[in-house]
Amino acid sequence: MLQDQAEKSLAEMEPKPNCIICDTHIAWTAETADKFQIPRIIFDGMSCFNQLCMHNLYIMKDQSQIPESGPFVIPDLPDRIEVTKVQLPGTFNPATICVQDIRDKIRAAETKA
Repeated sequence: MLQDQAEKSLAEMEPKPNCIICDTHIAWTAETADKFQIPRIIFDGMSCFNQLCMHNLYIMKDQSQIPESGPFVIPDLPDRIEVTKVQLPGTFNPATICVQDIRDKIRAAETKA
């Protein structure tokens, strides 16, 4: 919906924009930025600490290390931060295929930004 309108506007802009600034949850902006060869900057209103924790959990070599119950340490932080799986966002908990597909697209878009 909005992607088509945004791309139409970008195609008509003179001069071309220097970058696209977008929310992390608007994954289609990655495709649009690639299409128009415009750098993309994403932001997440949560916090840098949240972003770092999520990044460290995503890159864990083996996410099966996350116990179903009981606390575990978030890896690669300067201080010992313990959480339980229940405290993690849905990304690390079972989800429907539809929601998981959206989360996968958001994560893929984040890695390109």
